[in-house]
Amino acid sequence: MSSAAASAAADDDDEHQRQPLPADPDWLSGVISRLIGRPQDAVTVIGDRTIATPAVSDPHNVLSSIMAVHIVYAVDGVPGTDSLDVVIKSLPQEPYSRAFVLEAQFDYREVHFYNTVGPIPSILTPELHTKTSSTFAESSIIECDANVIEIRYSSSISEDWHVLFELRNLEENVLTKQGRSAIGDMPVAQCYFAGMSASGKDESMLVLENLSKRGYTAANFSTGLTYTEAKLALRSIARIHATSLALKLKHGPLTERWPFLFQTSRATLSYQALVERGMPQLHVFLRSKGPQYDTLINTLRSLCRVTKQIIGSLMIPKEPMGLMTHTDFWCNNLMFGEQDQCVILDWQMISYSRPTNDVALLLVSSLSTETRRNHSNELVDIYWEALTTHANKLGVDIEGQLEYSRYDLDEDMKESKLLAVLLCIGSVDVALGNEETEQRLLDLLTDLQAEEIFNRYLTEISA
Repeated sequence: MSSAAASAAADDDDEHQRQPLPADPDWLSGVISRLIGRPQDAVTVIGDRTIATPAVSDPHNVLSSIMAVHIVYAVDGVPGTDSLDVVIKSLPQEPYSRAFVLEAQFDYREVHFYNTVGPIPSILTPELHTKTSSTFAESSIIECDANVIEIRYSSSISEDWHVLFELRNLEENVLTKQGRSAIGDMPVAQCYFAGMSASGKDESMLVLENLSKRGYTAANFSTGLTYTEAKLALRSIARIHATSLALKLKHGPLTERWPFLFQTSRATLSYQALVERGMPQLHVFLRSKGPQYDTLINTLRSLCRVTKQIIGSLMIPKEPMGLMTHTDFWCNNLMFGEQDQCVILDWQMISYSRPTNDVALLLVSSLSTETRRNHSNELVDIYWEALTTHANKLGVDIEGQLEYSRYDLDEDMKESKLLAVLLCIGSVDVALGNEETEQRLLDLLTDLQAEEIFNRYLTEISA
């Protein structure tokens, strides 16, 4: 599991945290010029007043280097009084993590996500949203080979620009025809730049809004999501699920429309590598807790021998409910606003898979033991209500048209729990070293063992 670009930058005068800028000031000037609709030579980033600080303190973040940057810039030579707070994501610097990200193409996938389905930046005025401007440069992606994308900029917004925001446009078009009001922005951070070969480097870079500057806060992994936070998160992902499902049914297969989605074969290999790295750590931890966990250890060893088979099977979508999933949907990839908003971050593992894989991962990884034991069924009810209601608004009757029921969801949840716990094992180090999260992990594993989640699939595989 990856860690979100969640927390605020330190104050500008907090010099001990100040880091080198992750991007060249001239390149940042180009990004801002495109956002405000001015020629690049009209914008100058003031390098000595632009501050970069670590955006996350989580040492387990292996998929990205994440910096919060307070950009101060001048327009037409006027002294730099304008500013923009962003989060810049780039490749991790640690060699193993960097190689893992490049091999699995996590960065490539997230760049495609933001360029294809991400929201229109709010920094643009309504006029710039609707008119063709000779001063706003659209980013277009030209795929050179399997691993390299080149970003080029046209001199105007083409007619195809709005196609890049298919999810939001589908909602607006369907709801408008029904006479319904718009729902609001998708629960995704606004992206100001997403590209490869960025800032003079042959690597990916994302420039995202710094949500903390709008009052958003991150959840506390140690204590887990509150019941209210879990509700908001499930409603946000239900909207993404329902809209992508409607898009598939109305316009054809998502894997053809969005070929960058994590394919089962590649995802299986990546997740297997994570599990193989995490399982020895988990065994050492369980052994340190006493002989009462010996049976569990032996069961997990048996699972480890068939991990590839399990992950490959559970990642395959069950039609007709195959849709776009986040696939790394846990509390560190969420931020919460003051008006009951939940924004979902870090789309590096975006896949075509089962919706229950997202729901199960959140419930398994991100709730306190008490909340998980006492409210999981209720939270799944809330997700189901949000999913079916939003799908109905978009013209899709999940129960009637697709013949998929609440009972079917429960059956799929049983399978998705196993995938979720395997993904948690792959990132077990995030739970170790903290008394609260270690106990949560022990409670989770013993509960799933009692539910026969592990043995059920071992029996099925052996049969």
